[in-house]
Amino acid sequence: GSKAHKKEAEEEAEGQRAPMTAIVVVGATGNQGAAVLQHLFAYAQDKKEEGLKLYAVSRDVAGARAMQISTVFAGVQTLQADMENQESLRAAFSKPREDGAKEVRVFVVTTPCLMSGGMVIDPVKETIVGCAMVDALKEASVDHAVFSSVANCDKDNSPECVKSKKPIEDHLKKSGLSYTILRPVTMVEVWDRVHPITSGRVCGMVNGSVSMQWVSTMDVGAVAALSLLDPASRRGETIDLCGDVTTGDEVAQAVSKMRGGEKFTYGVAWVTRIVVWLFASLLFDERVRFPLEGGFKADTKPLEKISASYPACFKRQGPLTYARILLSGGMDKKRLPMSGGVGKALLQLVAGIAFVICACYYLLPSSVFEDLKRRWAFYGLCLLGAAGLLLQAMSKGRA
Repeated sequence: GSKAHKKEAEEEAEGQRAPMTAIVVVGATGNQGAAVLQHLFAYAQDKKEEGLKLYAVSRDVAGARAMQISTVFAGVQTLQADMENQESLRAAFSKPREDGAKEVRVFVVTTPCLMSGGMVIDPVKETIVGCAMVDALKEASVDHAVFSSVANCDKDNSPECVKSKKPIEDHLKKSGLSYTILRPVTMVEVWDRVHPITSGRVCGMVNGSVSMQWVSTMDVGAVAALSLLDPASRRGETIDLCGDVTTGDEVAQAVSKMRGGEKFTYGVAWVTRIVVWLFASLLFDERVRFPLEGGFKADTKPLEKISASYPACFKRQGPLTYARILLSGGMDKKRLPMSGGVGKALLQLVAGIAFVICACYYLLPSSVFEDLKRRWAFYGLCLLGAAGLLLQAMSKGRA
């Protein structure tokens, strides 16, 4: 009798400890997923939410970034699932219920860079994978889903890798699931990694006078977290997320001001732009053609309103503008890499010419390419390349 009573008491206590609500974050090792997890964890720690259990989904749970999750976010459980495998997603979304959760909410995000280890952009495949992910959510009877789409995916002039999100949105809306759709614009942190600011120079893919809309991944993470924590507040809504509108020239001016008057100028990364034009037409469409034709036209008011009442544990109020993001990264104090001067410019020129030569080799008839090689101009370019490498080595030596 006493043993049976003890067992019943243990089972009752275990039932009380079982999390009432579980939140699953897909892509937890990526930019957006990590930001969502960070804000959810901060909220849970601040509010001491014992009835909230967090799960992080990763393709490779044994990878370094996935292993880091359990170190940085104590108590977060990592689940293995592949975006391209619907059954693995269904299993991951069902796991919290098996663990005793009464309600399951999921953050999902898709990417057009699914093929060849993320090196090939395929919008069509993204749509297929995204719709399958929605099916997995429904099969697992998820209570609420927050989908991070992209702004203006319903506009005709949007790039293919933007429009690929719209069929996923439509599929989610028709699924019968409770949902919130977020539509962020270009993310500052992702852009900054491609075009890092160097000493005296800010660069990008378009002219410095072109106005572009920006948002921080941290604001995307914050709004997604709030939508998961309180689904009723934004159920059935599609929300634009834009935190700043600025030009490249204005960014250069802001950096100059941050660094006490140190002169910064904006310039187009022409070599990168030419290479992308030659070998990555979809990326060129997104990063060059689209901004030049006006780019995103998202509403800035939703993020202004939501961010004005962020909880104290998020440690900020208001949207993160481009300048605030740079300042938070220590732009006013940190040492910047040298822009490279003449040596780097020559090296970039040679790199661009090399790509053109390679393109000629593959695209032109062999007889035409052989004729080009016979001309002195070809060997002149080779000498220019050697000079560029020499100047680059000399500049490193002086540094």
